[in-house]
Amino acid sequence: MAFCKNCGTKLGEDERFCGNCGTPAEGPTVNSQVPNTTYAANNTQPAINVNFDGFTVHMTEILNLSVNTIKKPISTILSASNTLKKQTVLWLFAVLSIVFGLLNIWNIKAIATKAASASGDLSDIGLQELFVEVIEGISSKINYGKIFLYSIILFIASITIIFLVFHLVKKYIVKKPSYPLNIFTVALCSSIPFIFGFLAKIILSYISATIGFVAIFIALIVSVLSLFKGMSSELELSEDKTAFLIPISYLIMFLIYYIVLRIFMKR
Repeated sequence: MAFCKNCGTKLGEDERFCGNCGTPAEGPTVNSQVPNTTYAANNTQPAINVNFDGFTVHMTEILNLSVNTIKKPISTILSASNTLKKQTVLWLFAVLSIVFGLLNIWNIKAIATKAASASGDLSDIGLQELFVEVIEGISSKINYGKIFLYSIILFIASITIIFLVFHLVKKYIVKKPSYPLNIFTVALCSSIPFIFGFLAKIILSYISATIGFVAIFIALIVSVLSLFKGMSSELELSEDKTAFLIPISYLIMFLIYYIVLRIFMKR
């Protein structure tokens, strides 16, 4: 009887890969000595088989996590630190970073489109053509590649800062055993409601900018509450101390945002 070396799942005799995490099996489940009869008979290059089982498993977990976060944000995030595997957390980090970068590009394009459509209100005073020309000039100078790159950097920096603040507090102030992956998972998963709120904000902004900002404001509150409950549980801190640490981490995060934005504006 064989078990997965990564997650401990029981493997069948003929299974080459773990059905739970996609890790290649070892020992008798993989017989590297069996000759490739097709290759010997045809004297051709053997086919290269690419295994997507592990990727599919991680993406399925991420999708389920995202759906459950919308339904039950706080309880889902509280349990995620103990259920998500390291590989899934890394995949989630990559996916959310890319999604945030793409959403920022979409957001800027939506703002430009909204501004151009608003030019109709200036037709009566003869400024419509001038306004459209200015908007088109600004849009043509926007480097969306840089926006995408900087957005990813900002997201990575934000999650890293929040993680470091609480990790250092747990290790040096609370002075209890720290599990960095669990703390990082809470910081990362707490951003999921904000990502969904950002998406809703962009879509709703085509109807009304006010409704769009209300959506992202609500999502931000849910993210902060999820971070608050998750870190309070993970660090074994009182809610008062956790409530004090969250503004500090966000203050450092927004300071980094400001510095990066200034660098972006100078280029």
